[in-house]
Amino acid sequence: MTSCRVVRKHVDALVDGELDSTAQIDFETHLSGCVICREHADFSRSMKVANKTALAGVQAPPHLRLRLLTALDSAPGPVARPAAPAPPPARPESRLARYALPAAAAAVVALAFAAQTDETADDAMAAAAIPVFEDVVRRHSSDHPPEVHGSAFQMSRWFQRKLEFPARAMEFARPDVQLVGARLSNVREQDAAAFYYQVHGHRVTVIVFEPPPDTLRGARRVEVDGHELFYRTVHGYTVPMVQVDGLTYAFTGDLDSQSMIQLAASAHVGR
Repeated sequence: MTSCRVVRKHVDALVDGELDSTAQIDFETHLSGCVICREHADFSRSMKVANKTALAGVQAPPHLRLRLLTALDSAPGPVARPAAPAPPPARPESRLARYALPAAAAAVVALAFAAQTDETADDAMAAAAIPVFEDVVRRHSSDHPPEVHGSAFQMSRWFQRKLEFPARAMEFARPDVQLVGARLSNVREQDAAAFYYQVHGHRVTVIVFEPPPDTLRGARRVEVDGHELFYRTVHGYTVPMVQVDGLTYAFTGDLDSQSMIQLAASAHVGR
């Protein structure tokens, strides 16, 4: 039985519809028999409606928006599950060698990132102007648990009954990439599919969605081994995006920038 403490701690997630189906049922069952928790939920819901109505059409200044998003990204997350000790940090060149590309492709990646130092100063303001990329980073950082496990085919079938577009998992020729689960998500208030992977102990999220207008506004284009990608660095995360059959596949995770770009370039949509 879900306790009052747990319900009140996650009441905003309940009101915002961010709980998975099992937790949603548990919370609603609790609310049906607990007047005080129901009042908490009703108050949270009414406050959100009142704020949305009062602030309709009002946009925060870019500097304030950035400060709030940075504070949210820095908030403590859930306690991590015990894991095997992390390997010693590798220098960028050794990690690049681990995920080696053909020489010509590696040269293109190096050229693409040679300008990254120059873009650091304006990255904060640019991030505030690219909400789609910010949403992708927040979905990855939230660490929500998967709703479905199994093969890529099974996950794609699961999404068929829940989304109006075909959400298929990205597949990789590399043996070190493991698909571990998926769940419903959203990007800019539009339905999306989130697929979770493990890459050498690092967590990687691929979000599939129908792109809203100007999705790639301000993004930088790079071509790696014949694959066109667009990317931005937002709050320390590199977010490459590729577009296939009218859908956008956005990657982000706990890899360094060059490894993230290479991973995205090595992916293809499963059938």
